[in-house]
Amino acid sequence: MKISLPDVVVLTGASSGLGKQLAEILVAEGPVVIGVDVVPPPDALAAHDSFRSIAGSVDDPATWQAVAELVETLPGSVGLASVAATLVQGTAAEIAPADWQRAFSVNVIAAGLAIKHLQPVMTQRGGGPMVFVGSVDATYGEEGLVAYCASKGALRQVVRASALDFGRSGIRCNLVSPGPMTTEMFYTHLNSSPDPDQLLATREARQPLGTITSPLDVANVVAFFLSDQARGVSGVDLIVDGALTAGYEFRNIPMSAGATAS
Repeated sequence: MKISLPDVVVLTGASSGLGKQLAEILVAEGPVVIGVDVVPPPDALAAHDSFRSIAGSVDDPATWQAVAELVETLPGSVGLASVAATLVQGTAAEIAPADWQRAFSVNVIAAGLAIKHLQPVMTQRGGGPMVFVGSVDATYGEEGLVAYCASKGALRQVVRASALDFGRSGIRCNLVSPGPMTTEMFYTHLNSSPDPDQLLATREARQPLGTITSPLDVANVVAFFLSDQARGVSGVDLIVDGALTAGYEFRNIPMSAGATAS
């Protein structure tokens, strides 16, 4: 099945990780991609005729004003893929107020700014998809990541409420929530542990599919949610974690072990 994507997609966090993977998928499919990031895009991505770059932080209103002005110059339908995020490490006993503020500014307030600046033009053009990347940490706690967990939980409610607020404008708001994913952010967290190799082995062993989810796996789901083929879906939080959170424990043993027939 070939999916039909918006003519223009605003993509945050386009220069690395999941955002870069998604940008590569999108430019290959044909939409004009407006990549928003604090760092320049890779040369190979910037070389695409359909790629535009805006440098700026996603929690800065001036960045979104620049995005909105560029979108206004481009014809056709518009979509949003909000991928940019920040990882603040530490427990509640360790994190400084400024770090709490940074986590919520980038992971939550930036989503609100994106909606605020893109909703008018999307409504004018008949609606469209807004897809936000969350995390299983919105529901399940993770040691040493309290601010990240809290901010992703807040983001989920931004998305759900916005699905209701703007549904009659034809705007669909959905969340794609990965589990552990092999991006730069994952390895930053991994390498902060006393034994990264052991932590990686533990993480892989607890995955029912046997491997950490790749950015491509998640990017394909985001691309589908951006498409017309998902136009009946809004207000959804779709988990993409290789069945990690399907149960409370994964022991990787034969279920018949020790069982007796009744």
